[in-house]
Amino acid sequence: MRQRKGLLEAIVFSGGEPLLQFGLESALMYCQEMGFATGLHSSGSLPQRFARVLPRLDWVGFDVKTIFSKYTDITGIPGSGEKARTSLKLLLDSNVNYEVRTTVDQQYIDYNILWKLALELKGMGVRSYVLQRCRTEKQVVMPDLLSDKKWLTKISDLFENFEVRS
Repeated sequence: MRQRKGLLEAIVFSGGEPLLQFGLESALMYCQEMGFATGLHSSGSLPQRFARVLPRLDWVGFDVKTIFSKYTDITGIPGSGEKARTSLKLLLDSNVNYEVRTTVDQQYIDYNILWKLALELKGMGVRSYVLQRCRTEKQVVMPDLLSDKKWLTKISDLFENFEVRS
C-alpha cells in the first residue's frame, strides 16, 4: 500500500461479507493512518461489528436483498432481515456517505416487492438508491423490471439519487 500512496485515494473492502473478518477494524485503521479514504461493501448481517467499524468508514455500499420481512426467504437465516435493518439504521444515523443497492433477481423480486422495498427504504430515510441487474445463466422470460421506464420513474421520484446499473 505504501507503493500505491499518491496513486490511490481509497481502499474499499468487499468480497463476500467483510464484516466476517476479525481484522477488518485494524485494517481500516491502518488504511486511514496511511491517508487513504476507506469504504466497505456490506449487507449489514452483523450489526454489532458494523457499528464498531462505521466510525472508520468514509463510504458504504449497503446491499439490501428484499423487504426486511422476506429476508429469510432469500438468506435462509432467521432474523437476517432485522439484522440488516438495524445496520442500515446505524448507517443512516451516521455521517458516512453511502449508497443503498438492491440486485434485482426476478425469482425473488417482482413489481410488488420492489415497490414495497422502495417505500420501506424511503420511510427509513434512504436518499441514495441503486437497482442492479442480476446476472444469471438462465434466460428470464418474464418482463424485465429494470427496463420499464414508467415503473422506474415512479421509484426514482422517491429518492434524491437514483440509478439503474446493468
